[in-house]
Amino acid sequence: MFCPAGLTKIPASKGYVQAERYVRKVTLQAVPVALWIEEIGEVSFQGEELEAVREALETGRWGKAPKAYELVCHELACIGKVELRN
Repeated sequence: MFCPAGLTKIPASKGYVQAERYVRKVTLQAVPVALWIEEIGEVSFQGEELEAVREALETGRWGKAPKAYELVCHELACIGKVELRN
């Protein structure tokens, strides 16, 4: 993930990779029984605002994304088509 203000990306450590796996597992298990994670992802994927956030997370260019998301970019992540704030 890229953030503004010239921050550099640091290669992931083994601990970071394990933490990412844990976050993914918790995310998948935290979905209410009435909804499938794929349903949440499809709705999330269709929104223009979240599309801009997803693009910014991938490219590091926050010009099109709402300012509120840029302010917390270090807390954001994508799991499949679902955007999360850690």
